[in-house]
Amino acid sequence: MISSLTAKKNIYSTKWSPKEYLKQYYTTGDIAQDEYGIFRFIIDFIKKKKVKFNKIIEIGCGPTIHHALPFVPYVEKIYLADYLKINLDEIRKWINNKENAHDWTPYLDGVLNMENRISDKDRKKRIHDLKNKIVKLLHCDVLSNQVLGRLKEKFELVTSFYCLECVARNKKEWNIIVKDVSNLIKPKGWVIIGSVHDTNRYKVGDVVFPVVRIKRNDIYNTLVANGYLPKTISIKVYPSSDWANEGFSSIIVCRAQKK
Repeated sequence: MISSLTAKKNIYSTKWSPKEYLKQYYTTGDIAQDEYGIFRFIIDFIKKKKVKFNKIIEIGCGPTIHHALPFVPYVEKIYLADYLKINLDEIRKWINNKENAHDWTPYLDGVLNMENRISDKDRKKRIHDLKNKIVKLLHCDVLSNQVLGRLKEKFELVTSFYCLECVARNKKEWNIIVKDVSNLIKPKGWVIIGSVHDTNRYKVGDVVFPVVRIKRNDIYNTLVANGYLPKTISIKVYPSSDWANEGFSSIIVCRAQKK
């Protein structure tokens, strides 16, 4: 088991600002390059595999809800989990229609356009369905071998974006985290992981957050080692030149099915 008291936790507990993060990365007007790549990856996966899920969970969702948007028509229950209460509080504001909640309209419209669902009725239905399908906001700790604590739920799909490589202190720890997150997946279930690619940092405002440098071979090797079927592994690198000044100019996204 990895110690739960680490420098990584300390920097997120003391330096992290959900509002600053949302303002910097999610007020771009249009969908940023990296997020467009993630949405394309998810939508292609859903179309190709024709999958439907009872329960899915996003680990390390931060203060965001947008990665759940393309899954809404294909899932019954959505769980969002994060280590920081202040991140989950931002999501609660959006669910409860608070005036100071973040505006996800550009991302909602972007996903619907990619799906060729462009009517006002489509927009209202997607928002309504997402808010109703988010059944739980959970505390998670990827630096524990029991990521969800005493909760013993298993999921047909586990996703995580910009989390695991940001929390781990080194590649060995990152591999352990991937293993522990994989334990949340049912047999024949799926994982989708998105990471900043080939970098050791990213910035929010003036604060630099360290990152474990992850490349294609790292992802492939750890997925195979953790019981995913090699023939189901898909790995894509997408540009994110919008964020070059923030410390990364590409992202890497993968999916795989467990044995």
